[in-house]
Order: sequence, then structure tokens, then C-alpha cells
Amino acid sequence: MAKKGIAKNRRKLVARYGLVCQGCGKEFPNEELTIDHIRPKSKGGHPSAFFNLQLMCEPCNSEKADIWDGESGVGIDNPDGRNSHAVAQRS
Repeated sequence: MAKKGIAKNRRKLVARYGLVCQGCGKEFPNEELTIDHIRPKSKGGHPSAFFNLQLMCEPCNSEKADIWDGESGVGIDNPDGRNSHAVAQRS
């Protein structure tokens, strides 16, 4: 059951953001992107809510780790700002 939910979320995230890392803005093959919690579970982020998920490459996801202060600049900072897109904000 959990794997079906992960696959469904991945498809939705790819449809929403394309195959673009929300940290660095580069395009990657699907298998090289990880699903990241915008607001980490350790900081009170919802573990499975779609609005709290983003796609990130492994280096960006590792750099972000469990950091979240709402202003980190790595990926999407505000999971409640569902239409915000880190890459678009940088331009």
C-alpha cells in the first residue's frame, strides 16, 4: 500500500514540477530525483501530505537535510504556499 502511495505522489510531483530539482533548478531523469519533505517530519511537517512534498536531486536533498526555517532558500520554503516554486522565485 505504501509503495502505491509513493508512486502516486511521484507521478503528481512530476506532473506539477516536471523533472526539475526544486533545489538547484536542473532537470534530471526521474530515477535520479528524490521525494523530499519541504518541512521535515522532525520539524513538524506532515509525513504524507502532498503539499509538503517536492522533488530534489540527491545532492540538494542531502544539503537540505532536516533544515527548515521557512527561509532556507533550498527548495520550497513554505509548504503552505502551494503555488510557490523555488526555481521560479529565483528568476
